[in-house]
Amino acid sequence: LNETEMRYFANLIGFKCDDEKWSKEFALFCSAGEADVKVGINVELFVKLVDDRSDAGCYCSEIELKEMLKEINPNAGELSSR
Repeated sequence: LNETEMRYFANLIGFKCDDEKWSKEFALFCSAGEADVKVGINVELFVKLVDDRSDAGCYCSEIELKEMLKEINPNAGELSSR
């Protein structure tokens, strides 16, 4: 996920801030996960972030993630059951 894509996720979990602060937060996520800011957050790092219950993470339960997916794509339930 690049900075814009990750910000969309962050907004879904209630993280609201201005562009400058978000750029710094994204850089911190990347740095902590040893990811290149220009490349973004890969699947492995995203999974670590959503499983991390500390202040450094973005913990989400499986149910919360499924609800977000439904919000983004109402047909997601149909796709995942095929």
